[in-house]
Amino acid sequence: ALPELGVSITGGFVYRGAAITDLQGKYVFADYRATSGQGGRLMGLEETAPLSGTFTLTQNLPLTEANPLNTSRRILTLGEDESGELYVGTKTNGGVLALSGGLPAGAIYKIVPVASASVTVSANRDNSIFESVSNSNGAGAYLYAGKTGSSGGDALRRALIRFDLSDIPEGATITSASVTLSQNLGGSAPVTMTLHRLTEDWGEAGSDAGDPGGQGASAQSGDATWFSQFHPSDAWTTNGGTFEATASASAVIDNTAPSGPVFRTWTGPSLSADVQGWLANATTNFGWILRGDETNSFTAQRFASRENGIIENRPHLDVAYVSPPPPLPFETFLTTHYPAALVGQFIDPSGDDDGDNIPLQVEHAYGFSPSAFNAASATGFSTAIAPGGAGTTKLTLTFRRMPTATDVTYNLQISGNLTSWTTVATSAAGATATGDNGGNVISDSEIGGQAPARLVTVEVTLPSGTAAQFVRLETVRSL
Repeated sequence: ALPELGVSITGGFVYRGAAITDLQGKYVFADYRATSGQGGRLMGLEETAPLSGTFTLTQNLPLTEANPLNTSRRILTLGEDESGELYVGTKTNGGVLALSGGLPAGAIYKIVPVASASVTVSANRDNSIFESVSNSNGAGAYLYAGKTGSSGGDALRRALIRFDLSDIPEGATITSASVTLSQNLGGSAPVTMTLHRLTEDWGEAGSDAGDPGGQGASAQSGDATWFSQFHPSDAWTTNGGTFEATASASAVIDNTAPSGPVFRTWTGPSLSADVQGWLANATTNFGWILRGDETNSFTAQRFASRENGIIENRPHLDVAYVSPPPPLPFETFLTTHYPAALVGQFIDPSGDDDGDNIPLQVEHAYGFSPSAFNAASATGFSTAIAPGGAGTTKLTLTFRRMPTATDVTYNLQISGNLTSWTTVATSAAGATATGDNGGNVISDSEIGGQAPARLVTVEVTLPSGTAAQFVRLETVRSL
C-alpha cells in the first residue's frame, strides 16, 4: 500500500521528454500542499517492471531546492509540451482562488536538467582573537581556538575566517559546502569545535605572533581583537565577536594532530545555508568564527592560516552548486519592457499593446519595443519580382531579424495555395541566414543605425508557368 501523504493530489503526466533520462517513464505528479507550513510536493510513480502491477513511489523528486517546496509555493497544475517536457504551475499566496492586486500570484516553471559544478575557494581574510587582551594574529601563519592553560582571564582563543564567493555564479543554488582547516598542534582531545556565522564585520592587518604564537601579538590598526572589530576602535556589540549562537557546523577533533598536520572538515546544511545567504547578499558575508572547548583548560587547537607557508595547508571552502539556466531572450525582453509585471504574470505573446498590428513575440524577433508604434515598413519585410532567363521569374524577398533573439527561428516561406508552405531561407539561434529549397541568400547585413538588427535578402527563381506565390515569415520561439 502507498503511504498517506499531504493534502490533495495534483495530477500530472508520464514523462516522455528527452532532457532528463532518469525521469523517463515516471509518472510525475504533485501534492498541492504537502502539510501545514509547507508548499507543494513533486512526486514520481513508476512501475517496477512492465505489467507487474507493482509501483515504486518517489516521495520527493530530487530538486535543487527543498522538496516539498517552501511555504510560498503551492502546486496547482502540471503541463506538458509537444516534446514531452513538463511544467509546474505554482501559486504563491493564500488559497486556490486568492488573488494579489486582482491577479493570480504565482509562476510557471519548466522541469529541466541542471549541470552541477564545484569550486574550491581560498580564505581571503582570517585572524585570531585573544580573551581580555588587544592581541591579534592577522599576518601570522596560524589560527587558534579553544582554551589554554592560562591561570588568568586570558585563556580563550577564537579564530575568524572569511571566504570570497565571487567565483560562484549569481543565482546558483548551493547543494553542499564544507570548510577544511589543517591542524598542526593540539591540546587535550577529543573536543568539539564549532563554526558560527558572524553578524558583524572585522579586520585583518599586520600583527604576527610567530611560532608557536599562542599568545598573539599587539594588534595593528585594522586588526580584529577580543574587543574591537577594527582595532583600536569599532567595538564589537559583544566582546569576543558578534555571531549567531547556534552553530552552523561542528567537528570532533581527536588527538591525532600533534603528529600532524591533519585536515579537519566542517560541513552540513546550515553551513550551506550560510553560503547561500551570502551569495544572495554579499554585504552580509562576514564569515565564521571558530570556537573550541571554552570550558576545559588545555584544549586549545592550532590550525594553518591563509598566510601559512605551505599552500595546501591553508584554509579552503569547497562548494557544490547548480546554476540556473540563463533566461531565454524572450524572458529578458519581457523583464525589460514590463518591469512592473508580477513574478509569473502571463503576458500574451500574441498581444499588441501598442496597436501596430505586430504581435509581441514578433516585436521581440524584430528587436522592437512593444510600447512604441512601428510602421509596417520598419519590419523590412518586402517582395519584388522581375523576369528571369528562359521564362523564369526572379522573386526577391527581404526580412528583418535580431541576432540577439537566439530563442527564435526565422523561416521565410512561399506557397502557391496557402496550404502547403516551402521554406526558402532559415536563421536559427542568431546565426546567419541560409538558403533552402532553391532559396539563395544574397545578403545578411546589419541595418545602418539599428545595430544589431540585420536585413536578410533572399532570391528565389520560379520556373516558367509557376502560379502566383504567397510569402510569409514564420517565427518560432523555443521554450
